Amino acid sequence: GRDGCRTPMVWEAGAENGGFSAGKPWLPVPPSHRARAVDVQEGEDGSVLAAYRSMLALRKRHPALIAGSIRFLGAEGDVLAFIRQRENENLLCVFNFAGEPANWTLPAEISDVEITVLAVDVAGVLGGVLGETALALPPVGYFVGRIG
Repeated sequence: GRDGCRTPMVWEAGAENGGFSAGKPWLPVPPSHRARAVDVQEGEDGSVLAAYRSMLALRKRHPALIAGSIRFLGAEGDVLAFIRQRENENLLCVFNFAGEPANWTLPAEISDVEITVLAVDVAGVLGGVLGETALALPPVGYFVGRIG
């Protein structure tokens, strides 16, 4: 079932209901979730919390990621690729959702355009490596770069 992903957010490992509420939540907080509480992850460079914070900071720095248009690019398998554009900013975003490495061939429209890497290794989540004609993505890796 879906209950495992619908449990309350665990803010404090040692608090009643994980610090989610003083009341009784709809679902209980599993003991295994307490190890991933926000207060446990605070200050850990490789934590999920650190990765979220880094990605949110990247988003705040680039208006195209907040309110830009989106244009999906061709990709196969578990790769998702798109361009976010707002005013003079064009960002290439490519994600590999597979547990195996993936290669994504740059489309002709951007293969000859300079791409500046914006995010490489966010809190231990490895970024892709840009080649002349393709992007090598690690398992569950990503790439964000400025086009032009």
